[in-house]
Amino acid sequence: MQRCCGRPAMLALLAAALPAAAANPVRVELATVGPDFAQWVVDTDGPATVAVAVLTPDGEIPASVDAVKGRYFRARVADLTPGQDYRVRVIMDGLEVPASDFAPASFRTLEPPPGRLLFRFATVTDTHVGEEVAGLVGGLGYQGFSWPDPDHPYWRFTNEAAVREINASGVEFVIHKGDLTAEARPEEMVLAKTIFDGLRMPWHPVRGNHDRVRGGVDDWAAALGLARSWRALDFRGHRFLLLDTVAPETGAGWLGDDQLAWVEAELADARASLRPIWVVGHHALCEEAGPLYAVLGDALFRVQDAMDQAAPAVVGVLAGHSHRNARLDALMVPGVPFVETASTKEYPGTWTEVRVFEGGFMQIAHVIDCPECREWYAITTGEYGGNAPAMQFGRLEDRCFTVVFDPSLGQSASADDDSPPERDPQDDAFSDLTGGTEADVGSPDPEGGLPLDGDAPPRGGSCMVAARVSDAGKTVLVGWLVLGSLLGSRRRPDPSGSRQGPGPGFRHRPGIGLPD
Repeated sequence: MQRCCGRPAMLALLAAALPAAAANPVRVELATVGPDFAQWVVDTDGPATVAVAVLTPDGEIPASVDAVKGRYFRARVADLTPGQDYRVRVIMDGLEVPASDFAPASFRTLEPPPGRLLFRFATVTDTHVGEEVAGLVGGLGYQGFSWPDPDHPYWRFTNEAAVREINASGVEFVIHKGDLTAEARPEEMVLAKTIFDGLRMPWHPVRGNHDRVRGGVDDWAAALGLARSWRALDFRGHRFLLLDTVAPETGAGWLGDDQLAWVEAELADARASLRPIWVVGHHALCEEAGPLYAVLGDALFRVQDAMDQAAPAVVGVLAGHSHRNARLDALMVPGVPFVETASTKEYPGTWTEVRVFEGGFMQIAHVIDCPECREWYAITTGEYGGNAPAMQFGRLEDRCFTVVFDPSLGQSASADDDSPPERDPQDDAFSDLTGGTEADVGSPDPEGGLPLDGDAPPRGGSCMVAARVSDAGKTVLVGWLVLGSLLGSRRRPDPSGSRQGPGPGFRHRPGIGLPD
């Protein structure tokens, strides 16, 4: 079996060195901040009373709070001012809950980028339809979690809740960033298609590692009515490259030669026209995501070179796979946001809304809400020895942020154009999956079938990358960063010597993580 990074013993050592997080009877998270609202999640170990208030110079704005079983709370404050600083107070059973990294004492609402709002789209990822156990890490012995009612599995109610929320949001299309199913079995494909066909707008999937080829037969795209697993999508002046980043039978991060040549040509065209272009795939396209989660080797070098040369046309690079919320800066492609978003089917349970303006875009990560969802997401904070919040939740600026485009970027988009996403002329079939608009899918990547010694646990798994961990694990994690840099961050020299380093304020955040 092909090995990802070839270091199973080191991965096992790393997993063993991460201490279990102490049980916390109260979990308070500032989950979402938009331009005019904020939302908190509060989970307790028993029935409680919870109040949340935003403090302004004119007094307090009380949040609307609702609870499930008296212990799983959602609090929301609306009618806030964009670009405004606010303080917050959380009260439980009459006592103020101290601020934390997850629920800071203050926050700032998002400020929209310049220009008109052109369109909105949503993303979901790592839905794992058909999975029976969440939070397994192949060969490392972490405890997994299952929902007690097998006739009402967690992957069904979380994904169906996401579909309901997205339908109510009014976005114009949806991109699924991979791992549609647990193992791409025929029955799972039927179930997944049934769930996401419930969307009232076109949806466009790419393939994830859990959707990889099984038994030498690649029928994933055909099962979805797709002509090809990678293609382009046009919408109101923006172009989306939907990639297949999966090695067919191993699930590792990979791009074939034909697709690489196509990506390079697309990016060259975008640079010539200064047309905004997005790059979307299951695996990350920067070394900083960590060697387990990125496309590696020559394929990554070529794509990064092409993106760097296409600047400033590349406005965003979107990925899933890591099951975390993260916004990374790539050393070799400065100025481009590389964005990863968390899974919908387990903690923290998100779908993301992207609002595209003439002069930039705004991402807002929404925490999925339903009675079972609240309890399930609280349960799955126990994944990875209780370190799931530290490893998957991300910082507020990883989940909710504004990006301003380079002023030289062309603006051929029109907010008045309601035409649906255009089909790639290279494709020869439309997908009935997306309500009549074309959507092709990407290829597989290695989550549940991570190349570790021994067989991976069947029908389970979850990927994540550590953004924060407990202090006792930091020494081991530094070693993992060094290992990652040696294995995954070697780069060919630039023969022209023309690359410019990152400018002032550049933030280089390497990713670290464990396999699924």
